[in-house]
Amino acid sequence: YYVMELGDDRETGSRVEPGDYEARTMGTDRTMKKRLSVEECVDHGIVLADALAHLHEHGLTHRDIKPSNIIFVNGKPKLADIGLVAAAGQLTFVGTEGFVPPEGPGTAAADIYSLGMVLYELSTGNDRLQFPELPNDLGPGALRPLWHALNDVICKACAPAVRKRYSSARHMAEALRAAERLKRGRSRWRRRLVMLPVVSGILAFIIVAWRHGGTMPWPPGRFGGSGGGISLTGSVTLTSEPAGTDVIHEGRVVGQTPVTVPKISAGTAIFTLRRNRYLDASVSVSGVSPGQVVTAQHAVMQFYDPPRIGQPWENSQRMSFIARPTDHISKYPVSIEVFREVMPDVMYSDVVAEPDEAGNMINLARVPEDEAIRFGDLLAASDIKLGFLPDGYCYRSEKYDTKPDPEADPAMKNLICFRIIAEKAGSLHLESDPAGAAIYEDNVKLEVTPYMIPVHRTGPLKLVLKKEGYQDKHITTAVKSGEMLKLNETLSKSLMPMPRSAWENSLGMKFQPVDSLLFSVWETRVKDYADFAKATSRGSGIADANKDGQSDIGQTETHPAVNVTRADAIAFCQWLTARERASHHLPDDLEYRLPSDAEWSLAAGSGRGDDAVGEDGQPMLPDPASRHNRQGGQYPWVPLFAWPPPAAAATEPAAANLGDITALHAKERPLAGLTPKQVNELEDWKYSDGTVFTAPVGQYLTNPLGLHDMSGNVWEFVADDFGDNRGKGDPKLAKHAVIRGASWAEAVTNDRQRFFTQYRRALPPEKEADPATGFRVVIAPAKKAP
Repeated sequence: YYVMELGDDRETGSRVEPGDYEARTMGTDRTMKKRLSVEECVDHGIVLADALAHLHEHGLTHRDIKPSNIIFVNGKPKLADIGLVAAAGQLTFVGTEGFVPPEGPGTAAADIYSLGMVLYELSTGNDRLQFPELPNDLGPGALRPLWHALNDVICKACAPAVRKRYSSARHMAEALRAAERLKRGRSRWRRRLVMLPVVSGILAFIIVAWRHGGTMPWPPGRFGGSGGGISLTGSVTLTSEPAGTDVIHEGRVVGQTPVTVPKISAGTAIFTLRRNRYLDASVSVSGVSPGQVVTAQHAVMQFYDPPRIGQPWENSQRMSFIARPTDHISKYPVSIEVFREVMPDVMYSDVVAEPDEAGNMINLARVPEDEAIRFGDLLAASDIKLGFLPDGYCYRSEKYDTKPDPEADPAMKNLICFRIIAEKAGSLHLESDPAGAAIYEDNVKLEVTPYMIPVHRTGPLKLVLKKEGYQDKHITTAVKSGEMLKLNETLSKSLMPMPRSAWENSLGMKFQPVDSLLFSVWETRVKDYADFAKATSRGSGIADANKDGQSDIGQTETHPAVNVTRADAIAFCQWLTARERASHHLPDDLEYRLPSDAEWSLAAGSGRGDDAVGEDGQPMLPDPASRHNRQGGQYPWVPLFAWPPPAAAATEPAAANLGDITALHAKERPLAGLTPKQVNELEDWKYSDGTVFTAPVGQYLTNPLGLHDMSGNVWEFVADDFGDNRGKGDPKLAKHAVIRGASWAEAVTNDRQRFFTQYRRALPPEKEADPATGFRVVIAPAKKAP
């Protein structure tokens, strides 16, 4: 967050009344005054240019300078809306129309442009979109020199071409201070006039007129006659780098640098320096005094020799270009020497020798196509900086076909020779529905939608939009010279699971996030298992199927699959992983598998249980055998410590499908193996869940994590072997499968430990396929191959 002083009130200044407070900004000042005085504009401009220089010198840019973002604190203007400040060069398209320069925001030069437009609005009363139109009334004549000096600053700051603006905000501040000196000089002269007695002035006039025979000695032409007199002009000395540059004053060439220009009117003089292959430079000289010689600041000319329509051209690498109607194309393909000069880091390249028009052999560079594109980008950036290309231009690579070489290395077949084309770049405006999609070009993230790229190389364009919860959108198109490419892409919901989000797979299996996993909300159903069983010639997962393939215990496709082994469950996970990856429902870095014993405990609400470490640094509870019933009295239903489990009520189902009183009195396959005492206990508890055998999944109450049947319905396999608790347990059980969660066949009696969340059964292989045992799956990060 950012905290700054409370801004002045629009009406009362620093005296703030909270009830009707409205901040004073440059915008409110302009609303109230329509137009600020030239003195105010210069004063405010100096303060703001200094602030901007401080920002830029720390590697930051503002990106949205406008009147409403300049507040007053104790009468002093300050840059506000600090949230838009970003590292210099960050080209996210923010800003306000008219205050944003043609090349877009995000640079120091762009901020200078914006500040210039602010001063234009304040000093003229015009809208910034009217720039550079001037008002009819420029104010009092005595302020004209100051007004012209300010206007010169504004015009330079708001130049459409970046290189014609001030090179820094610090230089802009210096130019405004030079203008401010005109204001101070005018004030001192006015005070002297006030102090001069009128009578003395009249007397001096009479004496001078008498001595010159009735004529005045100024201006140079006199009121009458000819001859010498007192001069009101001074001289200005100008120098430049390089020397020999034409100096233009009031529309005519007055010499070449270094030069001293005589007969310059007192006050401020403006000169234009002009030289072929260089940008014009404007030199403003203040303080010209009668009979004095003023030396202007040394001017360093900026080289500028861009391609011109219809004329041949040569770039910084001395490559010759042929003029075409709308662009310039290199006369010859890029040579290996030039390529290595620009891109010395590229090692994968080849050379093809071909003669030029004079028969001289040229070693042409053969490189991957993406490196040819990168070559153009790097050379364009360099040539713009050096003045060989205008802002907003680019190089586009074009494949050049050479003669086939039968002895060429097959590994080089994808390399190309290429020419380059210099032309005006295009621009790109990209939106998406929904917004906020990350934009990738050449595997590099640019920004998020909506996004505008004011300058983009022409030619083929490949982008990828990525947003969590949506399928990647691949875009293949082209950017045309001088045109804006507008794209509005609609993203499709992703078929793949998203981190920390509920999800449904292609089989209709639903998942909930648990820690770093996605847990199936119910046990694997008969219909989920069916295609796998058919494809692998396994059993159908139906208990006690009759001759017609129907279950004798009433199982349907929505009941949990039973009569499966742990190996069957693991094979199902592998089959489902391959199927979902092939249909693009599952990425390659995720897989289906059985939950581990610790993961099952976590999902059931009792913690992992495998993270305790002893004094020797080894796990205290390394396997299911060591964790078995270490935490008694807690159950996988809600409330966690309630016994008996909540039974079915009129308004909601029971907590779990267990061995209830309904199953005890069932006509077909009643609960068996109970002692008379257990039968009496079950009669006493009168627990009823309404189901005799397995029930459709999702029928009973969920636990706090949204998972059904973590207790009851069927026992569930986990991935671990039972183990032997570091040799303290029964070694015969070590490799047995582990099942968790009880089932429909476990009678609700006083023998409660079978229903504890931390209860485990060790199941030998010969007893794994059972009508009371099934499994559920999780989605987890795929294990990397060793």
